[in-house]
Amino acid sequence: MKRSLLTLILAFIVLASACTNKNFQEKQDALFYDGDRTYHIVVYSGGKVIIDENFKGIVHPNDRTNGIYYFKNDTLKEIKGDYIITSIK
Repeated sequence: MKRSLLTLILAFIVLASACTNKNFQEKQDALFYDGDRTYHIVVYSGGKVIIDENFKGIVHPNDRTNGIYYFKNDTLKEIKGDYIITSIK
């Protein structure tokens, strides 16, 4: 009886934490990844800054190159390598 109750309680805790993590991820995605936002990006090559700009749009991960891409002034920009991107709210 005690073992069954303990198992039930542990199962509930695991399921509750999974829902909490999913909700947290959804909130994080809504705040930082979905929709038009203003971003600041700094790209480095050999330790020197080669791009330092702001843009408004959506950042998309590029699964094939381990980088990102975005549009700025109707131009597609693809970034890979060392970069820092900051979302400006």
